[in-house]
Amino acid sequence: MLGCESLSEYSVPLGRRFRALKLWFVLRAYGADGLAEIIAGHIAMARELAGWIEAAEGWELLAPVPLSTVCFRRRPPGVDDEAELDRINADLVERVNASGTAFVSHTQVGGRYAARMAIGNVASRPEHVRRAWEALNS
Repeated sequence: MLGCESLSEYSVPLGRRFRALKLWFVLRAYGADGLAEIIAGHIAMARELAGWIEAAEGWELLAPVPLSTVCFRRRPPGVDDEAELDRINADLVERVNASGTAFVSHTQVGGRYAARMAIGNVASRPEHVRRAWEALNS
């Protein structure tokens, strides 16, 4: 590849003069109101997912959902060992990601293993979140 390690070496340098170029392109494409509408939709979908998690037996919401990231874990009834819960949830994240239905990352919340779903793609729709929830439950 012509001796360069990264494709970023072939693009516009995003230094001092072009620092806000990526944001400008997004605002130009969607407008401030359009961007606000997209973000509000992502937050609404995340809150709906959080509601499903809170209502479902065997699931636990691990953090508030003020924006569009939801941290949760599977907590089957009768399983209280943290190491076992970590294993169950690590397997869950791997299984869902391997299915290709959704991408679920993981993190630690208060020292507990948590699955994390971030809704932030402009093409994300409620049916995508519903399919992700179904994949988590299968």
